[in-house]
Amino acid sequence: MKTLKLNLFLLLLGLFISGCLEDEKPKCTIDQIDGNPKSIIGTWQLVSKEYINQELGVTEFTDFSCDGVFYKFFENGKFLVLGDHPEIPNYSTDSYEFKYGEIKDNYYPSNSTLSLSSPSYPCVLESSQMTIDRMYLDGSKFIFYRVNDFTDN
Repeated sequence: MKTLKLNLFLLLLGLFISGCLEDEKPKCTIDQIDGNPKSIIGTWQLVSKEYINQELGVTEFTDFSCDGVFYKFFENGKFLVLGDHPEIPNYSTDSYEFKYGEIKDNYYPSNSTLSLSSPSYPCVLESSQMTIDRMYLDGSKFIFYRVNDFTDN
């Protein structure tokens, strides 16, 4: 009987761990493009948000891949947010300032930072994906896919 209980416990533990380790995949397909991994200029589609709910002890995942929320970053240091979603502020009526650059501060969990209007956020920029990660400050992690780099306009 003890062996049966132990086996059942190990089976349930394995199922729980495998479920927790599964990455959340976007519901809708987004055509990502590759761009300059050192340039934020272009259009980025918001794909998802992760948030650790410390009260419940769970990670909450919000999928934005079907909602059409776009962040457009221009060479003049301005950005727009296009799309409408209750969790995302809509900046489309006016443009706002941004600053992107490398930092040499061990306080941030990345080697670059993105300032949107004034607050700065740790940012990891790759050729086709951008991650703004504020989880270390009890915030959220946002994933974006590059969908246009303005070089084909």
